[in-house]
Amino acid sequence: MAIGNVVSRIGEGQLGGVDVPQCWICHDEGTDESGESLRRDCSCRGSDSGFVHLSCLVGYIKHKTKQWDGRDFDELWKLWQECPRCKQRHQNELRVELATEFVSFVETNYSDNQGMYLIASYEKLTSLTNMTVANKNKCTQASQEANDISNKMLSIIEQIKITHDPFLILIRVKYIEPRVYNCLGRIALEEGAKEGAQKALAHFEKYRDLCSASGLIDENPVAEHNISVAKEKCGQVSMCIKKKLEQSQKLYNVLVVKEGEGAINTLICGKNLAKDLYMAHRNREAERLLEKLAETSKQVHGEGHSVTKSIHSELLLAQRSKQFARAICIVAVIVSVSLLYWQLMFIFEKLNIYIDLYTEELPRRYHFVLFLSELTIILCGPIIILCFVRSALRTARVKYQ
Repeated sequence: MAIGNVVSRIGEGQLGGVDVPQCWICHDEGTDESGESLRRDCSCRGSDSGFVHLSCLVGYIKHKTKQWDGRDFDELWKLWQECPRCKQRHQNELRVELATEFVSFVETNYSDNQGMYLIASYEKLTSLTNMTVANKNKCTQASQEANDISNKMLSIIEQIKITHDPFLILIRVKYIEPRVYNCLGRIALEEGAKEGAQKALAHFEKYRDLCSASGLIDENPVAEHNISVAKEKCGQVSMCIKKKLEQSQKLYNVLVVKEGEGAINTLICGKNLAKDLYMAHRNREAERLLEKLAETSKQVHGEGHSVTKSIHSELLLAQRSKQFARAICIVAVIVSVSLLYWQLMFIFEKLNIYIDLYTEELPRRYHFVLFLSELTIILCGPIIILCFVRSALRTARVKYQ
């Protein structure tokens, strides 16, 4: 079926509902001619909605791209980023594969358009960065590919600076170059070693400087937060919980205004803020925030979305940690009451012994030794209980973190 006919049919609303999953473009069930199975990595929901073959989706997007008027780069970007049906971004491996097809399409059809190539390459770089952060098993392969793309992009940007093309320089300054360094920093941070954190710090500082130079004020909180995280992992500074919480709250507020409460970045940032709230002993606020995020993600992206599942898992973990802390407190109260009862009974028994010793006129040093031993026993009980409760509550926070 010609892609033009498919597009016209979609526009006329001739995609009827079906009971089993089928490609919303070609209407075929199961695999396509190349053996590619149906995919759905967006926010479409339902048992039969949003499924598509990768080849069909790529063909549809290419057809739309050829109709692009060449003026609004955001419109071009969205064609390769968002699902045409639910209007939310693709995720996971499907986003990487679409970004790869985007780069290949631009290299084939717009080889002389550096602006389009930068946009396509940045989309692939972002998708690889997100995969590196989300999937530790694919970190090495994705990070190497992301580094190669970044180096090529930065080389092209330097060439654009020499040509002094005002339009391309505008794209380079405001949208591409600073965020390339941010992606490089996020990837380096996932390496785990101190050297990786040091590389990440250098990239984040470059990101901050370029944002300041290009007037991207909204990006500064992101840069400062990332710099603080990198410094902490480098061992240069140990950020206190209060300061870390302030930065997380500021970053979350910026993303809410900039991208909206239902955006993927906002939801992930909110989840991290909830962790910081919990570590600052503001447990109820953390739980309320997670409940709000879970409901928002469910409404916008659906229950099956990876972000919704992640937030729901954090909420369940926080609730279990709270239940664990409550159980520890109950046990501590029972132990305290039992120990207090035992101490009182012990004291009354010893008082009788003191009376007998006094009547027998033993030396005073024996009286003093017995008094010190009794005082030690009385003081050790509450101290042991406090240490037990503190250790248990710390264990609960570590389990949540």
